[in-house]
Formats: sequence, structure tokens, C-alpha cells
Amino acid sequence: MRESCDWVVAGNHDLGCAGLLPLSRFNVWGAAAIDWTVRQLSDADTKWLAGLPLTVVREGIGFCHANPAAPGSWEYIMGAGKAREVINETRGEKWFYGHTHRPCAWGSGGVRTTLGPIDLRKHPLVNCGSVGQPRDGDPRAAFMIVDTKALTVESVRVSYPVETTVREINRCGLPSFLAERLPAGR
Repeated sequence: MRESCDWVVAGNHDLGCAGLLPLSRFNVWGAAAIDWTVRQLSDADTKWLAGLPLTVVREGIGFCHANPAAPGSWEYIMGAGKAREVINETRGEKWFYGHTHRPCAWGSGGVRTTLGPIDLRKHPLVNCGSVGQPRDGDPRAAFMIVDTKALTVESVRVSYPVETTVREINRCGLPSFLAERLPAGR
């Protein structure tokens, strides 16, 4: 990430690995994954994670891991009411987030869409999904391609070797639930 990306935003697990969020803020599976990950990181990795910002704004578009209106709250945006609230609090800005791992876009009236291309002028709150752990019933990696000139977003799904990932999770001694959920995209 450090070599390939110009900027990265912190997620809750990143800050958990950096010791900035207590493990008590995570469920048992998340805490176990953080504990394992911390043992894999160098001091430089941990320092880098600790220094990541909660939000980044580029070309009029904002990025954060969770709720753009309160990025350190780690709130989930799951329904129309919360989406409308966030859109109202961010005053018409366009934001990308991912915390729920479920790709979609929300319009100001609370209208949710997963179909693309998505017009950011109509759907200013976009969940990118997850490359490594989608939770929308589709095990393929999810990401978005953004056209900053046209203000459109295209949702993309790509297959990856899920079974290899399942074997590696089990080989590492992580909780089996973390492996079992991947083939179902849950």
C-alpha cells in the first residue's frame, strides 16, 4: 500500500492493529484477527497505520472507512434513514466509504442502488464494498472505478482464489468463522 497508493484512509482494524482502538471495540473474530495481524507487522508498519488519516478529500470527493459525518464513530450506514442523515450532515459533498463491506450508493432521499453507472450528483454516498471480505452474498472482490470528470461510478466484481484464502486463514490458526464466511460472501 505504501508503495502503490498516494493516500490511504484508516479503518477501524488498522487503528486496532496500531493500538489506537482497544480490542474491546471489536467482536471476538475481529479481535482475534487483529491480534494475529499485530504479530505480523513490523514497527514501521504499525507506525504507518497509526499515522493514517480518518478522511481524505481529493477533487471534491471524500473518502473514509465508516461514517463520513463522524468518521471516528465507526458507525455503520445500513439503512435509508442513516444514509439520509449522513448525506444531510455532509452538506451535498460526495463521499466513498466501506465499513459495511456491501457495495451500494445512496441518494439524498434514502434511495439505495447497486446498479451502475452511478451518478454521484444523484447518489452522493457510495459504499465501495470490499476487496477481501464482501458481505453482500457475492464472494468476488468488490471495488469501484470513479470518473471524476463525469462524476460517475462503476461497481466492479472480480473473482479471486477464495478457497486458497480459506485454506490460508485456517492454516494461520485464525477463527474458522473468518474462513467459512468467505465462499458465501457473508
